Amino acid sequence: TGETTQSCVVFDGVNDYLAAGDHADWHLSSGNFTMECWLKLNDLTDGALITQYDNLSGNKSFIFQFHNTPGIRFTYSTDGSNTTLVDWSWSPAVGVWYHVAVVRNGTDLDAYINGVPLSTTHDISTSALYDSGQDLRVGVYFTSGSTPNGDLNGSVAEVRLSDTARWAADFSGSLPTERYTSDANTLL
Repeated sequence: TGETTQSCVVFDGVNDYLAAGDHADWHLSSGNFTMECWLKLNDLTDGALITQYDNLSGNKSFIFQFHNTPGIRFTYSTDGSNTTLVDWSWSPAVGVWYHVAVVRNGTDLDAYINGVPLSTTHDISTSALYDSGQDLRVGVYFTSGSTPNGDLNGSVAEVRLSDTARWAADFSGSLPTERYTSDANTLL
């Protein structure tokens, strides 16, 4: 990809992350969304990509992460306390750039690697993601209010959160190769 020549953020797996304060844009509720970025892993330990989550009861909304078993995991809560885990199998190589995305399109929740949908579509029904009031974070989620967890050891570029389903089928033939430009649906 062209990502190797563009700016990226490098995380070393120890207390590194980006944060944007809580904002109404992060409250995805039951609407369509896309979370995506370019990802290059330095190792195969679990690593958070985009999160609005603290493991304290009442502060859980979502975690989009690389999880070494199974590969891609999306965790979400509808009440701030109880969570649902959605897993897709994927076996990445260390040191390789991948475009990773999770997309909600109506009642469907799908994950994509380099534009190819992973395994099966998960039925998210009409579930509304909880408004946790947490910061939006890249590279980590929190436990117990201030303890980082799921620290990413790798690089990310072109992190984007949108309030639309940007992908609804295989888009491997048209992977983004240029920097994203903001549009009416871009939240981050």
